[in-house]
Amino acid sequence: MQAQTNASNTRVHGLVANLEDQTLNPMLEQIWQLICMFLDPQQIMTILGPEGQGFQVDPVDILNADPKFKLKTANNMKMRAAMQGGGLQTLTQYVLNPEIITAMGEQQQKTLDIEQFTEFYLDVYNVKAFNLFRPMTPQELQAAQQRQQQAGMEKMSLQQARMTAISTDAHERDETQIIVATLNALAQIGALNEVLGIARDAEIKSAQILEGQ
Repeated sequence: MQAQTNASNTRVHGLVANLEDQTLNPMLEQIWQLICMFLDPQQIMTILGPEGQGFQVDPVDILNADPKFKLKTANNMKMRAAMQGGGLQTLTQYVLNPEIITAMGEQQQKTLDIEQFTEFYLDVYNVKAFNLFRPMTPQELQAAQQRQQQAGMEKMSLQQARMTAISTDAHERDETQIIVATLNALAQIGALNEVLGIARDAEIKSAQILEGQ
């Protein structure tokens, strides 16, 4: 099915490319020739710009120009078909890779333009541009701040619990070290056997008393 779709797209792209090369491009060149033929070189032209502002153009500049027309409809159709066939998924994985974004920021001081990428993504599927994100309301901003504060408090509590556990463990280790050090000191002065012997004698006497009862 995919092979049939690709073959159909290839035929359509070829037809569009022929239309551009054989009809539209020659037509634009002829229109340009007519403009140069009937243009008054003594009359300054006022052209309306894309922002609605007017600016003046010298007709001599137009007459001396040598424009080249290039239509990209067929190429855009090929690119769109390639993107729909899996290229867009590969590009998305590459562009949204956190390591790539970090490297671009550190090495070239550039970052991803989400709006441009979204526009390109929608254009691939010929979908009208729309915005999935909107500004947050004051209530939503307040809730987000509360969540951040709560997360910070939970993090501080966790750190405090860890510090307490570390302190308790260190205290227990200190007590164990004190006991071991005391026993070692008693052993060095020969008093450890005496202490243990006293404890043993007391235990024996207690047992005898209990047996006598």
